[in-house]
Amino acid sequence: MTTFRSILVAFALVLVTVLPGVETVGQWDRFERAITNTRTYADPLRNVTVQVEYTRPDGMKRSFWGFWDGGTTWRIRFMPDMLGTWQYAATFTDGAAGVSGSFSCVASDLPGMVAADTHNPRWLGYKGGGHTLLRAFHGGPPLFKAGFSASKRAAFLDWAGEQGYNLLSVNEFQGTGFPYRWPIEPANYRQIETVLNDLAARRMVYYPFGGFLPRESEQGRPSSVADKTLLIRYYLARLGPYWNILLNVGGYEAETYLSSTEINRLGNEIAGLDPFGHPLGVHQLNGNDNYRSQSWNSLVTLQAEITNLSSLHSYLLANHVAGKPVLAQENIWMGNSLQPAWTLTDLRKHTWVHMMAATTLVLGDMAGNNISGFSGSLDLADMQPDRHAVPKRIWDFLADIPLYRMNPAQQLVSNGFALAEPGKRYLVYLPTGGTVNVAVTAGTYRVGWHNAGFPAQRSDGGVTTTGQGLSAPSGSDWVLHLVREDGANLAPTVNAGPDRSATLPSGSVALDGTVSDDGQPHGTLTTTWSRVSGPGTVTFANAAAVDTTASVTVAGTYVLRLTASDGMLASSDDMVMTVTETTGQAPFSGSPRTITTTIQAEDYDLGGAGIAYYDVSSANEGGSYRNDAVDIQATTDTGGGYNVGWTRTGEWLEYTVNIPSSGTYAASLRVASGTAGGSVQFSIDGVVLGSALSVAGTGGWQTWRTVVSDGLPLTAGTRVLRLTFIGGTGGLFNLNWLTFTSIPTDDVAVDLISAATYAGQSGEWTSSTKPVGRAHDGSTATEAYAEVGHAVWLEYDLGGPHRLQRARVYDDNAGNYEIGQWKLQWQDGTVWRDAFAFTTSSVIGWSEVVFPEVVSSRVRVVCQAPSGKRLELREFECFGIAAPVVVTPVDLISAATYAGQSGEWTSTTKTVARAHDGSTATEAYADVGHAVWLEYDLGGSHLLTHARVFDDNSDAHEIGQWKLQWYDGSTWRDAFPFQSSTTAGWSAVDFPDVVTSRVRVVCQAPAGKLLELREFECYGVMESSTVAPAVLPANG
Repeated sequence: MTTFRSILVAFALVLVTVLPGVETVGQWDRFERAITNTRTYADPLRNVTVQVEYTRPDGMKRSFWGFWDGGTTWRIRFMPDMLGTWQYAATFTDGAAGVSGSFSCVASDLPGMVAADTHNPRWLGYKGGGHTLLRAFHGGPPLFKAGFSASKRAAFLDWAGEQGYNLLSVNEFQGTGFPYRWPIEPANYRQIETVLNDLAARRMVYYPFGGFLPRESEQGRPSSVADKTLLIRYYLARLGPYWNILLNVGGYEAETYLSSTEINRLGNEIAGLDPFGHPLGVHQLNGNDNYRSQSWNSLVTLQAEITNLSSLHSYLLANHVAGKPVLAQENIWMGNSLQPAWTLTDLRKHTWVHMMAATTLVLGDMAGNNISGFSGSLDLADMQPDRHAVPKRIWDFLADIPLYRMNPAQQLVSNGFALAEPGKRYLVYLPTGGTVNVAVTAGTYRVGWHNAGFPAQRSDGGVTTTGQGLSAPSGSDWVLHLVREDGANLAPTVNAGPDRSATLPSGSVALDGTVSDDGQPHGTLTTTWSRVSGPGTVTFANAAAVDTTASVTVAGTYVLRLTASDGMLASSDDMVMTVTETTGQAPFSGSPRTITTTIQAEDYDLGGAGIAYYDVSSANEGGSYRNDAVDIQATTDTGGGYNVGWTRTGEWLEYTVNIPSSGTYAASLRVASGTAGGSVQFSIDGVVLGSALSVAGTGGWQTWRTVVSDGLPLTAGTRVLRLTFIGGTGGLFNLNWLTFTSIPTDDVAVDLISAATYAGQSGEWTSSTKPVGRAHDGSTATEAYAEVGHAVWLEYDLGGPHRLQRARVYDDNAGNYEIGQWKLQWQDGTVWRDAFAFTTSSVIGWSEVVFPEVVSSRVRVVCQAPSGKRLELREFECFGIAAPVVVTPVDLISAATYAGQSGEWTSTTKTVARAHDGSTATEAYADVGHAVWLEYDLGGSHLLTHARVFDDNSDAHEIGQWKLQWYDGSTWRDAFPFQSSTTAGWSAVDFPDVVTSRVRVVCQAPAGKLLELREFECYGVMESSTVAPAVLPANG
């Protein structure tokens, strides 16, 4: 066997330090975490989403989502592609408790995610630079069937591995007893994952023959666009993090049940949602791949039973689109009654022609249709050995040749079919032997002739320097192999990668070049990206890296060049970067964001000034993220990323969004302000929605809180949402993100005055013809009258506590009759408080004020006419929502059941019971120098808010450090890390709410001291209760 030497050039060395206790995940493997959500949902697939933001070690952020796995369990999964520490933060769109944390991505033995080969995208390989020769077999339905035992599956997969098969095309769902993808049942997907795990362990790739939308009607394909999107998102969330899958829009022969328009729509949606970039195609009818030139298509998929070898080769090359590998899915299925009666000779010759066309061939072993014979049963007793031995011998031979460096090269040969790495290596298949002339690059080449049926058998043909007049040993089919052997230094091989396009204002593309070399003369290699031509400056993130990014600010066509030098010889290759201005408005991410997901403020639409945004400044004052006039800066808010800042009155941002269903929604905005703040007016498709949402100052430009709007009526469909900023002069507030939550009708703020009981007035409302009843009769055509020059009020009983949010008065502002100033007061026990200060009513019509929410059962409207005028109030309304019963957290330990301890609480006189006997005068005692705990059963699920311990901190007896732990059903978790207790009295900690039925208090005395715990209390409420704001018990 000839050995070929090459250099692996490392452009960056990543050293990963793994801290003790940090979860590790292998590169290209799956990170996974389960989340318990005990809320009840009528439809957990549609009512709530788990949004996840992952932060790579280089700071780049990846947005994804999790999935429901049945019951109260949700999961998040991701496939990390970069070594180092990753951060993640998962949140539920309805506000249920999420999770956050980190994991360390470490080197693994996985080859990388299956993808177009990074060196030569004509071939399939692996992301991360790995190379392979994929050897594919089409297997039938049993592989995924529950009744196909693990032992039978293992026997089949063991056989496939021994044969060298590393790609299985599986007609996975046909008939009964299969894990259908629709309707979505988590158990079915777990069944799929069992098989995928088996394949991954054997380093086998999976091609889903049925696709996202399979042909078989019994599978219950989703019909609506919304359901198709739901299926795609669920599939990607569960199976997308697998390194060993290809993606298929639909099959088989998708055009028999999906229109071309729908196939393109689905393809674009799948490609846009997949954060990993799995190869994606669609199963074809006989003939060309009609979607091979579509931007979403990254895997050309073919079906054609062509008997003539020259016609077959031309057909394969015609479907080779630059940068896309080809999968010949149904070109030669032995024993299939719908195909020609292929012989073993046909199989041998067709296999060679496919390989010479750089095509991955899928073989079948059948006895009728595509689920018959061995392909249908996967029973080794049905296997026809010769049908597998013929291609195996060919693939075994080719596995020792770096095919990823070679391309079809018909122009170089006078006969047969050729692959070539010019100047280094040539392969020529001669179906009928004969003589061939090969146009080789100058040099000396060793000539090898290989028997096409048994290519390991080689006849030496000496050497050639011309490649001319090379004759096969006989008239049967032969393979000619020319390998350069004169040892001359050859220039590096350079591929600048596919052409790219970008749209301003982002103006950035990822460059994906590849370089290889023969290691001569010194074993060193340097690479450089440069601009050859173009209308503006090109900025490279790292011009010396083969894979980097290029950014421009001026539209036009740019030619970029990748050059590699071995110190003596250099080569280069060019690619074209086309940058256009955004024509019209478009979503920033390429597809509308669902309005119930978290929408980052900085991801407003493309389209430019006056189309997607309006900003009073001409440049990005924060200088981050995007290169237009909207002001963006890095944020210190939870989750990091960016925020929109420097907002001023009149500025606006627009977002193309998808509203999943018509109804009432509340908007939540994450805001911070170092001034008095301002407000936000929402509009959809140009129609203003309700009143502006007030944003008060938060005390700092990076001091964040979430504000929530009243209910807003939204209509289902793709819409354009506008946020208009309103306020005084100067900066108003920063905006990090926004989201919308569907709310039931009974949670919408309504006018409470129409149903309230009139409860009194100040005595100056004196008119008998215009009585106070006219101020709340529902008509703006009637008025209540008072001839006074000072403030007067009307009082209303709301019939119980309500959450009050806004109020308004109607003023005709005519002649000597008007309101002038007005305010709302609410009763707090026996005290009347202002909801807001006097505000002027100076226009005809409604004057409305949105104020910070208060809870009360009685309100007053207070009015004062201007000097010299009479008071006339045409209508008063106050909007709110019935307030729930609020429960104040109480100590749960006093009623809990003591459930155990670590064994070191040893005192017989100062027993553990003293830690929860309700007295701070008694104590529990432990003579240890390490952490010990006491455990309590709360008697049911409770929402916990805060906890405290009492420490006398005297002499040699004290607590030192303490923390609370809670049980999540399988693991004890910290509610907060160890806290010091250094003063006599209560030490209290308020922590993020958790739900559990069991807790532990963990204590550790300082070195050299004895542990003494006088009392422990943990506060919370029953899980279903509405919790009042936590007020920590006083320390001391």
